[in-house]
Amino acid sequence: MRLWPVPVGLITASLTADAVTAASEGRVFDVLLSGGLLLLTVVLTKIIQIVTGTAYRKAEAKRLHNCKMELYERFLSSPLHFLCGSSGVGDAKEKLTDDFSNVTGKRLSLIPGFFAALITAAAYFAAVAMGSLPISLSLLGISLLQFIPPIIVKRYLEKNYRDCRDIEAAITDHTVAGLRGFSEIKIFDLGGWWDKRMAEYHKEYLKIGYGTDLAGTVESSMDSLLSLILRYGSCAVIGILILFGRADIPTGVRAIALSGAFFAAVKTMFDSIPRFGIAKEAEKRLSQWVGRDEPGVTPDGSGISLRDVSVSVGGRPLLSGVSADIGKSGITVILGENGSGKSTLLKTIAGIVPPDSGSAEIGGAETGRLSPETFPKTVFYLPQDDADISFTPGEIYGYLGVPDAPERAGFPGLDAETADRKISELSGGERKKAYLSAAFALQPEYMLLDEPTNSLDAEGCGRLISLLGERREKGLGAVIVTHDARLIAMADKTITVKDGGISVEG
Repeated sequence: MRLWPVPVGLITASLTADAVTAASEGRVFDVLLSGGLLLLTVVLTKIIQIVTGTAYRKAEAKRLHNCKMELYERFLSSPLHFLCGSSGVGDAKEKLTDDFSNVTGKRLSLIPGFFAALITAAAYFAAVAMGSLPISLSLLGISLLQFIPPIIVKRYLEKNYRDCRDIEAAITDHTVAGLRGFSEIKIFDLGGWWDKRMAEYHKEYLKIGYGTDLAGTVESSMDSLLSLILRYGSCAVIGILILFGRADIPTGVRAIALSGAFFAAVKTMFDSIPRFGIAKEAEKRLSQWVGRDEPGVTPDGSGISLRDVSVSVGGRPLLSGVSADIGKSGITVILGENGSGKSTLLKTIAGIVPPDSGSAEIGGAETGRLSPETFPKTVFYLPQDDADISFTPGEIYGYLGVPDAPERAGFPGLDAETADRKISELSGGERKKAYLSAAFALQPEYMLLDEPTNSLDAEGCGRLISLLGERREKGLGAVIVTHDARLIAMADKTITVKDGGISVEG
């Protein structure tokens, strides 16, 4: 598709040279014949371009879609700790959106375009060289002037690319933080602080943008000047070579007819230089998100094991060399003061927070290597703060294959009408019951619950305790972070987190 203009260009250049030669010799019929064939060639080329262009764009869109699906699949196969805590929302957006465009652009357009331009330039150089090598060498020398602008702006463009991604990520993170904490911002009158920080980000963004505009203006001015030099300089050089007998008129006309496409091909190659640099940087960044090639591991029923696990969050050490064995059956309760590291311990078991040292395993599999298919049917993790999403509980139950989850779990107040409302529209208690219903309907081998009684009414708490008892009777269990005395009372094992260490009883 990208190379068919090459023979067309050679044909039109030859017909143009024939028409000019015939006109200079007064052969009217030959002028009309060459002109007619030239017009027919241009019209047919345009028709072919329209017809094949549509099919090509459809094929390219399909390839792009396949690339995107592969990216998502590889991204979602990453470990939980990578997906949940490796980066902010804005950073993720920039990496998965902008970098994806640059990487796919390299494969779908940049590389094919570069080699098509290389072949075009080589073909046209050879075609002119067969008539006059001095003209070919002169056009090549003039075309090399186009190498100057990309070399000048290459380093700046790569730096600007990184700076733009960083500041756009910061702006996105700040916007998302404002959305999530909107109530707190209003209650504590933090609007001025939020606006000030956004203004600082925007000022920095404008500074980068002004620099980009300046570089673009300089590059555009250089391109305009070079365009004039190429257009008129090539004609002058070819004319001089004809006058000195180094080429004949037909060869000169063919060279002039091909020079525009030749210069454009060379320019395409030179313009690709900074784009290859940007794409390389994007590949490096994107590989951090989709670089996992090893298959995930599916846990067995051998229980949970912690060996000399140390964990720090935000530079603050929370767990230091802790070890414990937790069987698959029975109720294990994790206790401790606020901020002691209870939730961090549960997240480490779930694979959301990776240990700085030591190993955490579920069913003999390192938590950082758990297969994506492990969740939620083998390992079910319920965080303290329930996800506020725009799905209905019924839609989630259907996807998980447990459409009768509310009936099987039997939480009071969770009926068919509630299950048909979006989770984002449910109260905190209804939302908690919706997720717990999924957990108990799935009956996973490993159930990890963080403060499951939060927001639950008395009847809901009673039903939760009953369901946990039924689960224990079936030889299954649960690991629960809680302050609730009723859950603590039914525990088969307690793990108390204090001062970075743990004590195990039961």
